[in-house]
Amino acid sequence: MMKTEVHTLTGQHGYLSVLIFLLVSLTACGQTFIPSDTPVPTVTPIPLTPTPTVTPETWVEVEIAAANLILSLPDTWVIGDAQLTPLGLVINLGPEPLGPGPFSSTLVIADPAHYEAESLAAALSCSEPCAIPLETTTLAGQPAQRAILGAETTTPLEWYFLEHGGQLLAFTLHDATTLSTRADILASLELIEVVVVVPTATPSLTPIPPTITPTPPPPTPTPGPPTDEPLDVTIAFLRAAANDPETLGLTFLSDNLRNQVGTGTTLLQLMSLSEPFSTFEILFLGPIEGVLTYRAQLQFLDGRTTWRLIKVIAEDGQWVMNDFQVIEPPATTPTSTATLEVTPTAEPE
Repeated sequence: MMKTEVHTLTGQHGYLSVLIFLLVSLTACGQTFIPSDTPVPTVTPIPLTPTPTVTPETWVEVEIAAANLILSLPDTWVIGDAQLTPLGLVINLGPEPLGPGPFSSTLVIADPAHYEAESLAAALSCSEPCAIPLETTTLAGQPAQRAILGAETTTPLEWYFLEHGGQLLAFTLHDATTLSTRADILASLELIEVVVVVPTATPSLTPIPPTITPTPPPPTPTPGPPTDEPLDVTIAFLRAAANDPETLGLTFLSDNLRNQVGTGTTLLQLMSLSEPFSTFEILFLGPIEGVLTYRAQLQFLDGRTTWRLIKVIAEDGQWVMNDFQVIEPPATTPTSTATLEVTPTAEPE
């Protein structure tokens, strides 16, 4: 009879043999044993950054009457009030807040009798006499000049100079952030044809009566818009002041101005003049502080000149003079282009 022996795996060595066998079997089957107490890393998804949407600019066509030009501007741009400076009228434009400063675009309206493009560029750029190189170019089909002002600073700007309508225009149209010229705005520039209205010289020395008849008030309680052009009324007033200086033309004056004058005041005294003038020139400067403003150059019989700012408002359905301001004559005076000859009168008492 055969004897059968049964061996039992007991003890530490037995269990170790079983564990090794299992590991070898799992590896052979393509599986890897990971102990349960080993941490498994967590993968966090990273969201994609969306591409920013660029909103196209909306454009608005704007007329700047004082400079006789039209520009197409982004609707985020605004135009500031015109400021009268020693260089001429200055208008800031661009995104708010407006300057002064290099981050706002600027338009300067100067008198070509006082400045050329070279001298105006030097006045804009230098505190002492200097020479600014200019390049010839074309804007809106007209010859123009170009210069870089502030080239030695951290804020160089491209300026353009153009004569139009008897005025010298200087302007920079640039991005408020990069300070680079907005070529798209520059390309939209349109020049408005200017019609110069001048008084006609009389064939004799006889006084010229006023040619403007006051427009009667409209029949309705609310006055309608003025029916006379303000420039025509201003010319008629100056003719009356030159030809009939002893008379106060009340029909040309606003209620406010009429209430300020005393008994016996003459037109010359109202304009702070001590003697009659024989010729005049007039130029529309545009609405300044909401009031139509004209610049008049008056010339006396002996050739001397003086300057006045005349403000015109609409009142009771007609244009009337509302204020006169004395301006010191410039160092050089332009030659008169229109002459109004009148009979010399005695100096008012």
